[in-house]
Amino acid sequence: MSEKVSALLIYERPVTMAGLQLMLESREIEVQTARSCGDALLRLWGDRPPHLVFTETQLLDGIWADVLSMTRRSRLPINVIVVSRLVDLNLYVQVLERGAFDFIVPPFEVSELDHVIRCAADNILARRAVQQMDGAAAGAASLKESAPQEEICLIDDDLRAAATL
Repeated sequence: MSEKVSALLIYERPVTMAGLQLMLESREIEVQTARSCGDALLRLWGDRPPHLVFTETQLLDGIWADVLSMTRRSRLPINVIVVSRLVDLNLYVQVLERGAFDFIVPPFEVSELDHVIRCAADNILARRAVQQMDGAAAGAASLKESAPQEEICLIDDDLRAAATL
């Protein structure tokens, strides 16, 4: 069964994100909204963080880099896509260098936005699957490592018991 993708839109100006929200919802992506970093924090650090975050460059209480920093502290990976009002090549490079998944500027072309959404969703689903497999492997390794220790303790107990007989 395929995991349902969710997105969080963080914005100060609803006009910027209205078309994006409609497009996400038309692709059956669960959408939540936040108006500030503080408002987004609990959703990003909760039990079920969103797969994707679309954030404006400037927010009421921070900037895109603050959002990126908050997503890094989430228990699951999150892809961040920065939405700018203006084409700014320096900002574009900075956003990607700091680890955001992509940088987009309205007005959104349906085919281009669809491509960004599909790539970001496929990427995050794959990253979360790897994290889940790594977690399962680490748990199995932990069990395997603890078993010999228990066995050694039992052998030591047997030796001590034999010496007293």
